[in-house]
Amino acid sequence: MAKKELDIITTFYDFLLWVIPEIGKIPRSHRFTLGQNMEMKLYGILEGLVEAKYASEKRALLAGLNVSLEQVRFQMRLCKDLDGMGVRKYEIGSRMINDVGKRLGGWIRSLGRSHGSGGSHATGRRPV
Repeated sequence: MAKKELDIITTFYDFLLWVIPEIGKIPRSHRFTLGQNMEMKLYGILEGLVEAKYASEKRALLAGLNVSLEQVRFQMRLCKDLDGMGVRKYEIGSRMINDVGKRLGGWIRSLGRSHGSGGSHATGRRPV
């Protein structure tokens, strides 16, 4: 039986499947600056999440991913304000990225509780 993927990776992957086509709709005047920058940042976050899954020292890596996620939040907002993304699409994307942020914050908090890898609480939920 295949091992189940971490919830945060699955959630972020689903966000990527939604947001990458939206980035492609950004007007040409911003697509190759803002759009390309967003895509590269997003791919870096995905790579970092997979790396953190296997890393023995996760805290610094996850903290960096948290900063990158915040940068993407501002880039999405800028897309909306530059008319590259409609308000409704921005709201959908914001909810999705906030869900990822909550899971990432939970993973980071779990590291303080476990004094180690924190891999067992990657969903951001408290242990029962």
